[in-house]
Amino acid sequence: ASSQGGTVRILTRSPDLERFEVKGDASFSNTDDGEDNYSLNGSLNLPLVEGRFATRFAASYSDYGGWIDDPLTGAQDINGSEVETYRAKALFAATDRLKLTASAWLSRVANGSNNQSTTDGLRPGAGTNESSNFDYDLVSTTAEYTTGAISLYNPLSHMKYDQDFVTQVPVVSRTAYQTDVLTDEFRVTWAFSGPFNFLLGGFYANAESEIAQGLM
Repeated sequence: ASSQGGTVRILTRSPDLERFEVKGDASFSNTDDGEDNYSLNGSLNLPLVEGRFATRFAASYSDYGGWIDDPLTGAQDINGSEVETYRAKALFAATDRLKLTASAWLSRVANGSNNQSTTDGLRPGAGTNESSNFDYDLVSTTAEYTTGAISLYNPLSHMKYDQDFVTQVPVVSRTAYQTDVLTDEFRVTWAFSGPFNFLLGGFYANAESEIAQGLM
């Protein structure tokens, strides 16, 4: 409610406590005057204790071919990138009223260069290639308890986000950003049949950021 820059809420699919499921797909494409692109996606839902405990796993890999050339170094298709994503989620329905969830989300992005180019697919600043890597790790747990008109909700999460940039101008330099965020929330709601309902809760957040720069 207090987010000034806007909030994006991503809800991943929860494990199915009853059904075993396997899914997968693949795609392929080509970029004119560039490299091929392909991606692979798969997921697995595994109920270990029917009606009580299940896990779900999902993974994806994408290779995006580059199309920008550097006329100074002669390097071709320098802006290719690879994206890997892995997700795991476990759901434990301890009772009909108590549910416990744990999840992990890992993402890795490696970019050979940024996507700035002239209309003919050349690097505008020859020899100034900038590669980058992004690592995103998120782990979380959630406890939910409902009894009658009263519900208790407690999500806890830890996020780590690393960004790494290497620039050649022509001296090779590196800039690294690291962000570490821990959040915890507790919320109690009373949903009555009358005209008034109640919400009581608290929120805690601890965020740390670091920036490191140097020559390589």
